[in-house]
Amino acid sequence: MVNNEFGKLKSCVVGTEFNFSKRNIDFTFKNMYRTNLGIDSLYDSNFTYYEIDQQIISERREDLDNLEKVLIEHGVDVIRPKEHIQPRIFNYLDKKDFMHSAASNVRDIVFTYKDLVIETRNSVINRIHENQLYFDKVKMKFPDNKYIDLTKESFSRLDFDLFKKYKGKIVKKGLDLEDWSATKDRINLDVFNNYTTYIDAANMIKINDAIICNIGSLNQYLGYMQLKQLFKELYPEVTIHEMYIADSHIDGTLIPLKEGVFLANEIFLHSNKIKEELPSKFKNWKIIYAQDRHLDEKVYWDLASRSPMALASSRGMDINVLSLDRDKILIQDDANRTIDLLGKHGFTPIPMKF
Repeated sequence: MVNNEFGKLKSCVVGTEFNFSKRNIDFTFKNMYRTNLGIDSLYDSNFTYYEIDQQIISERREDLDNLEKVLIEHGVDVIRPKEHIQPRIFNYLDKKDFMHSAASNVRDIVFTYKDLVIETRNSVINRIHENQLYFDKVKMKFPDNKYIDLTKESFSRLDFDLFKKYKGKIVKKGLDLEDWSATKDRINLDVFNNYTTYIDAANMIKINDAIICNIGSLNQYLGYMQLKQLFKELYPEVTIHEMYIADSHIDGTLIPLKEGVFLANEIFLHSNKIKEELPSKFKNWKIIYAQDRHLDEKVYWDLASRSPMALASSRGMDINVLSLDRDKILIQDDANRTIDLLGKHGFTPIPMKF
């Protein structure tokens, strides 16, 4: 049973990177990272892929293997995905795409809580089959769990029909492209008819009998409503709280370290706003505000299009930690400010190169 983000970690999926440098960029990827990409159009045909240097891929594989080693040393049972030798091509409506490796972002696409393993509807199309690389191993390891698959139709029926009718030319219709901070002011009955339904697992954090769900778009609001109904049927005693503190994943902005303590950064919102948005039952919790190093330095990838993209995973990565228990916390070794803060607040940070 899994009830929170900070209890003693017993089992963990550690991803496996593959030796393939090309990464596809479709309109859903551009929508997910539109702030970082800094592009004018989701449909720019000159901006469709990027390349990763082979040395970075090799280092990433080495770091993942080391992560497995460290977890095992701390008594954690590690599950690894199948080796992904080359990209797997799949058809998506009127186009082809290829599946990326399940490198390290398993908690982006699978939400575990109590005896549930939920495959969420993801916001980036080329990730919808990623779980195939490890899910058979997870099911063998935990045969008594309930498995719920929300990925069968990653977008609503309405938008499948639109795709077929217009051959993908008005796919923008189902996506919320407005400023995420104004999301809750735009929620009305039309949302259910005009927007697609998705939410990544990393939009949610679990804290015993509560789940906090970050909502950064109308699409994610529909995903939140879907999950709220699901838990009402399966676990009515669990309360799902909504928050509006980031454009997508909450684990780069707010994460619980133990009962009564959050780790947060202010890269999206001022600390007062984070406190204001917290559900009432958590407003009296202590918040450790990390001085995110990426506020004062820029990290770029050099893309095939020669357009600069701020590294999408840089913002908030200092607090994107993994708790082994209520004391020991795995964290990036160059997150110096956050490491110091955790030590001062009585935690034991375990620096990891990644």
